Amino acid sequence: MRVTFLPVFAAAAAIVVTATPAAAQHSSREKQVAALLKSLETGDAKAASVIDARSYRQHNLNVADGPAAFRSLVRSGPKSGVRVQTVRLFEDCDFVFAQSIYERGGPKVGFDIFRFDKGKIVEHWDNLQSNA
Repeated sequence: MRVTFLPVFAAAAAIVVTATPAAAQHSSREKQVAALLKSLETGDAKAASVIDARSYRQHNLNVADGPAAFRSLVRSGPKSGVRVQTVRLFEDCDFVFAQSIYERGGPKVGFDIFRFDKGKIVEHWDNLQSNA
């Protein structure tokens, strides 16, 4: 019997190592996502320009579809004292994944998934949990 899990494990480890590059090595999509998330803290409305105005779908029942709903969320962020620190970003095909620490009504940990099409964000999924 031949064991082949070691090469597969080594390949997976190499993917993990290369999936978390230094900040200077982030792709332009990763930088766009980081700026978009930070805009919740800063109120920078320009960051929302990466959202596709025609087809943006928000898979969060508390936020409506479209860039106008996101801009409204951005406008309310600085007033409510939201803080966002994105700690991990990686890209796979048309998707960018982000893990962030939020301060919004107490410390929280967030995980966001953004799908890009033709250079614009067309879908977003998220999960925000209290930091235990």
